[in-house]
Amino acid sequence: MLSLLTALTLSSAPLFAISPVEEPPAVFARATFEEARATANREGKLLVLDAMTSWCGPCKKMDVTTWVDPDLVAWMGANTVAVQLDMDLHTELKNELAIAAFPTIITFDADGEADRIVGYRDAKAMGDWLALVRAGSTELERLLTELDARTWTNSLEDLRHRQHYASELFYLAGYSDARRLLFEIWEAAPAAGFERSNLRWALGDLARTDAESATAIEALRREVLTAGAPSVLAADSAALSDWIDLSVALGDSAGLEAWALGRNARGEGDVVRRFGRTLYPLLLRNEHWRAAGIALVDPIAQFERSGAALATFDTYGEGAGMGMTLATPIAAKTEAPAAKQETTEAAAPAKVAKPVEAAKPTQDAPKTTGSVPMVGMAPVKATADGDAAATPKKATSFMAMPMIGAGAKSSSDSDETGVLIRAQFRWDASHAYAALLAADRTDEATALGALVLRYEDSPKARIAMVSRALQAGEGDTRRAVHFGWLDAATSAPSSELK
Repeated sequence: MLSLLTALTLSSAPLFAISPVEEPPAVFARATFEEARATANREGKLLVLDAMTSWCGPCKKMDVTTWVDPDLVAWMGANTVAVQLDMDLHTELKNELAIAAFPTIITFDADGEADRIVGYRDAKAMGDWLALVRAGSTELERLLTELDARTWTNSLEDLRHRQHYASELFYLAGYSDARRLLFEIWEAAPAAGFERSNLRWALGDLARTDAESATAIEALRREVLTAGAPSVLAADSAALSDWIDLSVALGDSAGLEAWALGRNARGEGDVVRRFGRTLYPLLLRNEHWRAAGIALVDPIAQFERSGAALATFDTYGEGAGMGMTLATPIAAKTEAPAAKQETTEAAAPAKVAKPVEAAKPTQDAPKTTGSVPMVGMAPVKATADGDAAATPKKATSFMAMPMIGAGAKSSSDSDETGVLIRAQFRWDASHAYAALLAADRTDEATALGALVLRYEDSPKARIAMVSRALQAGEGDTRRAVHFGWLDAATSAPSSELK
């Protein structure tokens, strides 16, 4: 998966500060996908699709670095037909091509898709890849060749490199090779001082996308249980963290709910909250309200930060962090400065061999792994630990700004940035409010309700909290307060409900 967090995997700092580009760079034809494909086939050239979005920071960075490099532009002009399309406006094509992260660059020959890469590339890296495709090879083949040529050790640095390769292989549908590398890292991690929790989201991506990988990860989870029985899930057991990480990777919300409720019944809610930032999003997404409320960590402090940031984003200020959310962030991995590509003579068009077709990630599969190229992830209702994501501001610069989850966006009747961010605040806070009620953390729920209305004293905020409480089966908890909120909301001018 799919938060006002950190990710790929993630930072709340601004990605960069450059002027936005309103029109696609000149290297891209002003044409539809079908028109560009017909032109490429007629001229015997590669079709290059830059699948991007208006909110994707890495995409915008490429607009002012990669796609304007003179040498790359000259080579592409002679060898390709290129088109840049916003996938938020071309959802049918996005689904057809199974595009789940941005930017995704796909090349096509006369027979169909030739190759794809995901994430930011500077001009030299882009040119090298396009030349590789034109010569009839693929990025997946290149990575596998590079992997075979390396002599691996089990040092901490080695494991980090292997995680990088596993991440890239996943995006290229090299699932079995990605799984092999991740399992090697898992085995060697304790001795090298590598935190196994760093593999949680990568394993989760594999489990959701590849059935064989899901089976292997389930077998690994069983090994964790049997290796340390009977005390494997003791509060101080290192295996407990492994079991939770693998359970999250497998999406086993029911198993985690049972564990959280059992711990809480024994007076060990603090043990659950040790893993709360990992557990809460999954439990909440599957509407395990009580377990989610038990897992919720320091909600008042988190939403105090989020609420205080609202005014900053209302005025398009720079650098605010928004706190917890259910949306997925853009990766903020720092990339090396764009390198100037060596001059390359435009070669005559050549037929590009079509690679063996490989399965691609499903639309909701990839989230993030911190070692892959900088990527803007599609908004989904899954999350990792962290704070703000980054997306471009329309007028003058790029800023650190939260992504808006699908649920919050659907609850808003406006696409204005400030309005959407307030919708996200209401969405996150109302869900946390209901979860706290379900977990019998009523005093904290009361304090959170007051905090929300301090930062957004609106009918929408009141209705959101009552609605979520009803959804969680907690409508009668604080019944008088809920009726008061509804009375206040319905008595407000209709303009305040828009």
